[in-house]
Amino acid sequence: MTASGERTLGLLTTPCRDTSGDADTLTGPALDTHALSCRDDIHVLFTDVVMPKGFDGIQLARSTRDLRPEVRIALASGYPLPALRSQHGHLDDFAFIHKPYRLADLVRTLGMAT
Repeated sequence: MTASGERTLGLLTTPCRDTSGDADTLTGPALDTHALSCRDDIHVLFTDVVMPKGFDGIQLARSTRDLRPEVRIALASGYPLPALRSQHGHLDDFAFIHKPYRLADLVRTLGMAT
């Protein structure tokens, strides 16, 4: 997403510092879990299903749901939803958008996220 797209959606990104005050020491799932536990202003999670370095967006979504059930979650993927369901099981708790998508589709999907 471009910076102008982030402004359109009203998105801001801010690092969440670990206990040492260093934002760089946590990566991947540890950083995500830490960010969710130390910040109460995160209301929406939008993630790709496949992420770099083997991180799993579905695992992140499920961990988020366990830790913060009130966070709205939307997943994006170029893979068809039936294929993802056969690999990952039940996914009906999350909104889903197929790639490539338009900004209007993303706004609609985020509005449907639960």
